[in-house]
Amino acid sequence: MRMTLSLGIVLVLLLGVGGLTLWLSSGQRVSETTPTRAKTETHTEWIEKTLEKTKTIHPGMTRADLLKLFTEDGGLSSVSQRRYVYRECPYIKVNVTFTLVELDADGRLTSRDSPDDIIKTISTPYLDNPVDD
Repeated sequence: MRMTLSLGIVLVLLLGVGGLTLWLSSGQRVSETTPTRAKTETHTEWIEKTLEKTKTIHPGMTRADLLKLFTEDGGLSSVSQRRYVYRECPYIKVNVTFTLVELDADGRLTSRDSPDDIIKTISTPYLDNPVDD
């Protein structure tokens, strides 16, 4: 009786403070907010696949190729240098510089971007907060 009462009190305390909390046989505490191994593996796999996709964009490719995976980020930029965000997650970004290819009637480079502009450099993907203009 005493053991049952003590167990009941412990369960009431556990359920009443911060939601459901469980202890694994290893003694590790698991709460509602603790990521499960399955969730962690799923997130890790997604990050791995995302990094693989972002690495498919490299110097020598076109702006059109880049825009298949990325879109322009907010903030200040120029036609020859711009920050882009990954289409599937606005926190993943790259900085890109271009060699412009579009010429005006006088043979000078235009001030607008072209899908045919060539990627000169692309940074390693990094995380940053989204920019709203």
